Amino acid sequence: MSRATDVTVMVLGSGNVGKSSLIKRALGRETDDRYDPTIEDYFVIDKEINGVSYNVGIIDTSGQQEYSALIDNMIASADAVMLVFDVTREETLTELDSFYKRVKRLLLSTRPKVPLAVVANKIDLLEASERHIISLAISYAKEIKALAFTTSVRANEGVHQAFDSLLTEAVKHVDRQSSEKCCAVL
Repeated sequence: MSRATDVTVMVLGSGNVGKSSLIKRALGRETDDRYDPTIEDYFVIDKEINGVSYNVGIIDTSGQQEYSALIDNMIASADAVMLVFDVTREETLTELDSFYKRVKRLLLSTRPKVPLAVVANKIDLLEASERHIISLAISYAKEIKALAFTTSVRANEGVHQAFDSLLTEAVKHVDRQSSEKCCAVL
């Protein structure tokens, strides 16, 4: 196994869309249905991807506007961004665009290949008549050149696939950046 490399994933979305629960489920931790607003949490795990050990930092952000300046300072350092919305509240999909615009301005303007993912969370609560929101999310993900996933923390569906796929793309990006820095001719 090769030496450890740092990778940072930022998780963004409106309040009460399940960002913290999604992260905890991905890390194998217990979750509950109680809503406890996050200001900011930082989780670190060791993850092996393609024989290389990575120190993965996952930043769990607040969905509350009053903390947006704090979040802006962290966006620029992300190696991957997960944009999460609640499928039972369509406005949270619409609100992703303001998060994306911040990411575009603060991160993608200087590092345009940082991978993004749009995550439609709480699919276990979705009624058949409301399934159109999944199509909207997939269209939005294509528009912003992001991966798209559906997840249910409660049913433990799609959570690991979403994180593992985004991390795989993130390490490709980090490795590509590292090789460009190490081998640049001055």
